[in-house]
Amino acid sequence: MRRVMPSAAAAACLLLAGCLSPDPTAVGPSPPPPPPATVPTVSPEADALLEKGRALFDAGRYELAAAAFEGAATDHEAAIEATAFLERTRVLLGRAPVESWHIDPKRAAHPAMAARIRVEVRWLLNEARRLIDAGRQAEADIRLRRASQLVQAVRLEPDAPSER
Repeated sequence: MRRVMPSAAAAACLLLAGCLSPDPTAVGPSPPPPPPATVPTVSPEADALLEKGRALFDAGRYELAAAAFEGAATDHEAAIEATAFLERTRVLLGRAPVESWHIDPKRAAHPAMAARIRVEVRWLLNEARRLIDAGRQAEADIRLRRASQLVQAVRLEPDAPSER
């Protein structure tokens, strides 16, 4: 019995469909691919607390935001972002020294530092908006430039392995 070899395009279609094995000597359909890995998700309660905390943070109500972020930080999947917001609110409220809030764009591949950078950019943009509303454009420009510098620094950094 003669085996008919499909054209390259047809072979690619069959291979992608799982009907052809990459090994031309194999007989039968390819085994099904493994199921995709499940992506952990934040619980609905923690997600609601994060949203509430972000809204309070954006409004400059740091005391109430801190309470929401403390609640969200108890969820394992929300902990990195909630902790970054919580650390920033503690500095803003004077409960932690300014030196404890350090941003290093070169370490942006690390999830905790990436969260800190996102929180800092958000805070800088909120501050700029408040300063513009107060008619203090020159001060707002400083915040906007700093936010832009952080974003540019992160974009320019090559992908580095995570520092866990």
